[in-house]
Amino acid sequence: MLSMILTIILMDLLTGVEGHINGSQHIPFTLLQKNINVFTSQEDEKICVLYCQKGMRSKKAAEWLLLAGFKNIYSLKGGFEAWSTR
Repeated sequence: MLSMILTIILMDLLTGVEGHINGSQHIPFTLLQKNINVFTSQEDEKICVLYCQKGMRSKKAAEWLLLAGFKNIYSLKGGFEAWSTR
């Protein structure tokens, strides 16, 4: 039987006052394009889920990263707001 280890990186794009999901890495949306180097080629082997307050900024950030050639980039639908109400 083939076993696979799945690594998921949760990336917090919030400004800091909006909320935070434990275990996520933080880079504010406003700094993401200038600091795209925080994503390395090693991230291609991992799944990266981005989130913001409602999902709009994370969706835009996911589009930027995919256009920059990164793979396995996703946006958390509904953002932190949807996650925190579940």
